[in-house]
Amino acid sequence: MSFGDYLWNEPCARCQAKRDAAAIANLKNTYLTAADVNTEYYRSLSHALYHRDIPYVLLMHIGAFDAEMLWPLPRLHRAKGFRFVTLPQAEARSTITITMLISAFRPIRRQWKMR
Repeated sequence: MSFGDYLWNEPCARCQAKRDAAAIANLKNTYLTAADVNTEYYRSLSHALYHRDIPYVLLMHIGAFDAEMLWPLPRLHRAKGFRFVTLPQAEARSTITITMLISAFRPIRRQWKMR
C-alpha cells in the first residue's frame, strides 16, 4: 500500500520554517485522511480479487514529516483492524510475493522508460 506520503515533507518544512502550527495541523489531518482513503482502496481491491484481506505491505519514504507521523499512522491502521508483522511473515502467508510483484512491474517499467 502506498499513498504518496513523501508529498507532505516539503510543505511541512515550509510550514515549520514559518512556525505555522495551524497549517502543520492541517497537513497532519490531510496525511491521515489520504492514508485512510488509500487503505480502504487497497482493502477493497484485495476483497475484490481474493475475497479476503491479504498481508499488506505499507510503503513509506524517509522524511521529516514521515518521522513525525510514525506513531499516528500505525494507530490509524490498528483502529481499522490491521496488525503488524515482519515482511518475511507477510510473504509466507501471501498469495503474492515481493518477487512476483517485481516481475509484474518490469514490463510496466520498460514501457515507462520508452516514453
